[in-house]
Amino acid sequence: MIHIKPTPSVSTRVKQDFESYWAQTDNTFHANQDQASLNKYAAEICYLVGFGHRLLDCGCGNGDFLPELSRHFKKITAIDFSEKMLEKASEQLQKEGIGHVELMRGDIRDLKELCKKETFDVILCNAALQYLTVTEAEQFVRTCKGLLNENGKLVLMNIPDRKLKSLYLTNLYKDDGSRSDMAMFFQSLRARFYLFRKKLFSNRKGDSAQIGTWFTYHDFKNIASKSGMSCYFSYSMYPPYGYRFHVEMYPQRS
Repeated sequence: MIHIKPTPSVSTRVKQDFESYWAQTDNTFHANQDQASLNKYAAEICYLVGFGHRLLDCGCGNGDFLPELSRHFKKITAIDFSEKMLEKASEQLQKEGIGHVELMRGDIRDLKELCKKETFDVILCNAALQYLTVTEAEQFVRTCKGLLNENGKLVLMNIPDRKLKSLYLTNLYKDDGSRSDMAMFFQSLRARFYLFRKKLFSNRKGDSAQIGTWFTYHDFKNIASKSGMSCYFSYSMYPPYGYRFHVEMYPQRS
């Protein structure tokens, strides 16, 4: 079992719950699990990572997207802390006869020790940063920068956007593109009022949809500045992940 250190922004108990939960399942619970949706998610990932010689996948889960990624890179190192997830990933790779993907068990906060003397064209971290604090995310980015080849890039995907948290928690957020910015603004106010009223008249502490750390663009602009990286933002292309954003980061060259 990977030890998760307590941090000021996310309680030790919540961290332990995350650890215990993911250690016991091999299902990543994508919002839409039909094959057509998984193909769309895979296409979005591959669009952002592009092509290259070596890829490092940090938090690969059960390997749903490794077969598609394997067509874009000559060698892949895929890391996850859950042994059950890695077992499922191994089954998928063996089933498809894919032999150039190396699976590794470990915590992505120990990346420097896990990937000694190795460098990569692209480092991918999809839907895993929410389990780190802002401070841990900064250290992760710094470590990744040291593992990138010249002209390499770091792709951070599906990061929960703090400004959309109220809409997410009330299940009011739908990113079908049918509403104006003004309509979304009033819906956000409505959601915030709903959450305030619920908290006021409820004895329950916290929210029931805690998924870890919610980040802002500013968090990553700050991290990029401190780490000597440039960054570019985009939102998820497919519902219902419109409350999450992506960040592409590139080391600044002198």
